[in-house]
Amino acid sequence: MLARRQWILEQRKSFPIASVERRIVDEVRKNDTLIIVGETGSGKTTHGKVIGITQPRRVAVVTVAKCVAEECNVELGQKVGYSIRFEDVTSSSTRIKYMTDGLLLSNNISTYYDLINSFSSVTYFANTPSYPIGKTFKIIEGRRKFARSHSTIKQHNFDIANANKSVVSDEEDKTQSFSTLRACQGAESTSLKLIIMSASLDAGGFSEYFGGAKAVHIQGRQHPVDMLYPYQPEPDYIDATLITIFQVILATNIAKTSVTIPGIKYVIDPGLVKARSYNPLTGMESLIIIPTSKAQALQRSGRAGREGPGKCFRLYLESEFGKLVDSTVPEIKRCNLSNVVLQLKALGVDDIIGFDFMEKPSRMAIVKSLEQLLLLGALTDDYKLSDPIGRQMARLPLDPMYSKALILAGEFKCMEEMLMVVAMLSVESIFYFPREKMEEA
Repeated sequence: MLARRQWILEQRKSFPIASVERRIVDEVRKNDTLIIVGETGSGKTTHGKVIGITQPRRVAVVTVAKCVAEECNVELGQKVGYSIRFEDVTSSSTRIKYMTDGLLLSNNISTYYDLINSFSSVTYFANTPSYPIGKTFKIIEGRRKFARSHSTIKQHNFDIANANKSVVSDEEDKTQSFSTLRACQGAESTSLKLIIMSASLDAGGFSEYFGGAKAVHIQGRQHPVDMLYPYQPEPDYIDATLITIFQVILATNIAKTSVTIPGIKYVIDPGLVKARSYNPLTGMESLIIIPTSKAQALQRSGRAGREGPGKCFRLYLESEFGKLVDSTVPEIKRCNLSNVVLQLKALGVDDIIGFDFMEKPSRMAIVKSLEQLLLLGALTDDYKLSDPIGRQMARLPLDPMYSKALILAGEFKCMEEMLMVVAMLSVESIFYFPREKMEEA
């Protein structure tokens, strides 16, 4: 155990981010907004002495929390813990708390806290009074009022375990987080320190959005990765892969961010990705296969160089790589916005069309979402959040249609049946395959 602890300490010191720690601290003190572009393997995910840390996905929250707890040599749930939907592993002694972006956005917190939002969000630092995310209603006046009555952050009250929980898409959370925090920074109060960290974000776009914020680039601990392309297009990339591959680990998009899969030296990139697509005219949402972006391709290849030199087999021509778009279209621009609009209404944002999104969706998509919520009874005729139907729907971590179905089920005395229907519709697979039981099966 002692040897393991010593090895972890040595690994922490070897992260590239450790060599620029003092510079980052100085930049944070000098700048209200700071953009940190840390390459893959730089150590940005697990380094930071803050209260709250958000990750875009639940798997990343749990994995990183366990990793940091081990680095700190503490039991998970004590000094280091996490909160995700329907699961809270924290205690009164927790000082480093991981959570998802959706959980953070859906909480109506009345205390003040430090926050780091890695990869898709932002960070509060030091003892700066900060208006809670989720309170965008009269945000400027609110910050001024609270800044006068609070001079420090009540870190010991950071507890969102019992707060109302709602779930929206990761990409949607990202836009709401940035927009809300940007509004916070405009308040006339003690400076709010805001740090945006990622390996693949558009630093120029974020800098412009936050008024010319400074960007710091951190070199990653990336081993060399050889890129190999086919000489000619393959009609079936799956068959072509099976000819030469002996062991395959199937990984979803989670493998590209936050967590490292040990032992990976070879990556096969088919050049395709499944993405959600929504047509506001028909109201239909579908999962389609589209070409990946250059940013996603670079993230995929980076998985092969985390622990040593590796190879990335791209199953498309090198000339095709140059034709790929630089970055993927944000999900908030290609999905149903009903849940996003409902959450913003619950947070007190009345002017959805004029809301300052980081990535603004189309006007048609917003209007169609408002119309759908109006038909469901979540909004009044003047597009205000209805009470109690709208507020009840906003508290449920479900699609608005499912939320309304559950509310009506109580009136028609069929709650048990509707719960089963909604549960089955809310998951990708109705069958559960516990990994620890695979051999017995």
